[in-house]
Amino acid sequence: MKFRFLRSWKFWRRLVIWTLIIPIFFLSILVSIVYFNQDKIVQELITELNQDFTGEVEIDGSHISPFEAFPYISIDLEHVMIYEDKQNHKDPIVNAEDIYVGFNIWDLIAGNFDIQLIEVKNGYIHAIQHKDGELNIAKALTTEKDIEELEEEFHMYT
Repeated sequence: MKFRFLRSWKFWRRLVIWTLIIPIFFLSILVSIVYFNQDKIVQELITELNQDFTGEVEIDGSHISPFEAFPYISIDLEHVMIYEDKQNHKDPIVNAEDIYVGFNIWDLIAGNFDIQLIEVKNGYIHAIQHKDGELNIAKALTTEKDIEELEEEFHMYT
C-alpha cells in the first residue's frame, strides 16, 4: 500500500512542484527586485564615490549578474574608469572591463545596500609615483573623511 503512493502521478507532480518550480519562482522574484533597484543602487554608489574622493569614477553601464558571485547577487559595472582628479580625464588610473559588486539578497530586500564582495575582471591599474612620493591611485582615493566613516557610509565591513 505504501509503495503504491510512491508510484502515483500525483506524488511525482507534487515533488517536482515543491523541489523545482517553487524555488525557481522565488529566485525570479528576488532577481526582479534587484533588477528594478539596480539603477538606484548604481547611481547612489557612483554619486557617493565622486563626492567623497578626490578622483572621479565613470561607468558605461551596468546589469544584473545573479550567478557571477554566488551566493551573492551581483551588479556588473561595465567599463569602469577612475581618474586622478575631477578635471584631468586624459588617462584613467584604473580601467576595468567589469567590476562585480556583490550583495546579499536578503539585505537588498530589506533596503540595505551592504557590499559583500568586489571582484575586478579584465582591467589594469596605471600607477605612477609623483615627485613628492605619492601614488596617483592613493591621491585619487584620498578623502577628508576618516576610514571608519567611509566604511560605515558604504556599508563595507571587514
